[in-house]
Amino acid sequence: MMLGLVSRVRFIDTVTGQHSVTPAPKRKLAVLIHADVAASTALVQQNQALAHQRIQSCFKGFSEVIADYGGNTREVRGDALVAEFERASDAVCAALAFQRA
Repeated sequence: MMLGLVSRVRFIDTVTGQHSVTPAPKRKLAVLIHADVAASTALVQQNQALAHQRIQSCFKGFSEVIADYGGNTREVRGDALVAEFERASDAVCAALAFQRA
């Protein structure tokens, strides 16, 4: 059985009863990496300023590796980073390259 993608969306205004058809939103396949720093709470409790500096430095380096492999860093928040890739192989290669660095 083949499943088709929706190419348009039909809306019904519940007040007027009028129908409208709109193109469906563009869809794409994405591969996400979520990375966070293990035991970051303990690091912050020991020295908050130093922990913050080291985490940001680490994520700056990882963001550069992510870009080298065709990915985009989408968000860095606290001790976590989210990156997006178009291909799983690029995401895996970026993660391995960063672990080796």
